[in-house]
Amino acid sequence: MPSVIVAPDLKKMLVRERGIFTVEAEDATVACACPQGRPCVGILIHQLPLEHRYFEILAHQMEEMFVRNLASEGYELVGELRLHGPFPSHNFREWLVDANSSMFSDALNTHQDGEEHPEHTLFAIHEKIMELQDYIFIGPFLKLAVLTEIIIPEATPDG
Repeated sequence: MPSVIVAPDLKKMLVRERGIFTVEAEDATVACACPQGRPCVGILIHQLPLEHRYFEILAHQMEEMFVRNLASEGYELVGELRLHGPFPSHNFREWLVDANSSMFSDALNTHQDGEEHPEHTLFAIHEKIMELQDYIFIGPFLKLAVLTEIIIPEATPDG
């Protein structure tokens, strides 16, 4: 006989999400203070001067895609995205790897031979490519707290 567990109403919480996009080095015409290692609040792309119009259009397209992708996962933008960069590119268009992937934790676990094998993650490491530049969007999003349903089999009297 199944048991019913009633969970409390889930609340929305404020989270900061980041999205990276890559451009050709000659298109990276806008810069914030981050690459120089100075404190920075980022750039609002709708406030860029007219001489950066091409970059503004490109950044708006990337911003819309970023917000749309997060919306499909239940995130809701509640402020403005700030742009940071440019930074030498890791070329994530070609080598996208989830940092939360189990392969990273598996590589650090002891294997049958009693050793750790971090070399299993070497394919995820690449040199920076100076012909490309990365920008990072950072912004506040609301996300519904997630409840994971765990089904526990009922104990039977005989064990």
